[in-house]
Amino acid sequence: MIQSQKKFTLLISAVLIMLLLNGMALGAQVDEVTLVQGDAYQINNYLIDARLITASGQTASFDVYEREDKIKSSMLSVNESFTFDFEDGGEVEVELVKVDSSSGLLDRATIAISISGYSVRDLHTTKKVPYGDDPDFVGAPELEITKEVGAETVNVGESVRITVKAKNVGDDEALDVRFSDSPKRSFALGDTILDDRGPMSIGTGESKTIMIYELKPTEPGTFTLNPTEATFYNKANKRFDAESNTPVITVEGSLQEADVTISHSAESRNVERNSRINMVINLKNEGNTAAQGLRVDIELPDDIEFVGGDDEVEVIRGNPRIYIESFGQQQEKEITYSVRPKVTGTYSIGAKLFYEYDDGISTSDTSKEATVDNINVVEAKYDFLLELPVYVYIVPLLIFGAVGAWIIHRQKQYKF
Repeated sequence: MIQSQKKFTLLISAVLIMLLLNGMALGAQVDEVTLVQGDAYQINNYLIDARLITASGQTASFDVYEREDKIKSSMLSVNESFTFDFEDGGEVEVELVKVDSSSGLLDRATIAISISGYSVRDLHTTKKVPYGDDPDFVGAPELEITKEVGAETVNVGESVRITVKAKNVGDDEALDVRFSDSPKRSFALGDTILDDRGPMSIGTGESKTIMIYELKPTEPGTFTLNPTEATFYNKANKRFDAESNTPVITVEGSLQEADVTISHSAESRNVERNSRINMVINLKNEGNTAAQGLRVDIELPDDIEFVGGDDEVEVIRGNPRIYIESFGQQQEKEITYSVRPKVTGTYSIGAKLFYEYDDGISTSDTSKEATVDNINVVEAKYDFLLELPVYVYIVPLLIFGAVGAWIIHRQKQYKF
């Protein structure tokens, strides 16, 4: 029993759907209206004009206009009809229901208007237009979007200006206009001068500048820019779409780079304790742009002290370092400094290099390291004396002190 009810429900639903579809296909009534000679009936941008009505002959003549263009003329007797093509593949049928006159008034014609192949719900205008009144046609806005580039050939990292303009070349105002635009891969967004993406309205014949911005290419090649797209509506809330042209930009060259090399060496790797070691740091920028804020931190072990160095070497909070504000491309520099080991052993002295540079797109940070290993510090020539017991020094001193005191004492005795 339950299954039978389900089948019945499905059957009824299918029949209703078929009736709706057939209703659209066979024609749905839009209106039934009475017109006198000179009146008209507007359905969207089509006008059914009652040109001549004759009650005695039970006939009426009609002209059909699409906006200002006449597309059909027809004379009907009662219960006759004619059709005309409608927008989006639809078809409108006009049937003459009756013709009459009363109380000395003008002859009147009653017509029934139906439509097929088009949903009645999508009609934006269905109204009677009395004689002498103007119909309210809804136009079709059309946006012509132009994307202009400041240069068709640029270098990597060089800014190129993009300007986007829009003009309404249609026959009605464009409403709720919204633009979208995205940079193509291989381009970085630079400065933005203007960004007016909407919503906005653009009148018939009106032009507007929508965007002005700069792009920076990040790699060489030939690139087609993405189009700027727009959505907008007319007064009947019908949606339209448009997109711009797609300019081509040729990108040459490569990104800028500061490539600073560092070498670190010692005048000698075998030294005596407390002797001076001269160290050398060599810097060279082999890149094609300057390094900014170049810094070399000299890392000394605890048992090695800094003695001094060239003017570029400064001591910050007890730590020696080299600082150069700007180090140009192909620039070279040799910097020396001196240290003194205080304890025997094997040591390493490090030098860490830091700098940044502008590659034309963004700022890049770089760090490198150069270390002098295996610096052997041995005892000095007389260091063995420091290893003798204390009494070895004290006994001779006491003897020398006693002898000296005795000599002084005897000298005083001889004076008397």
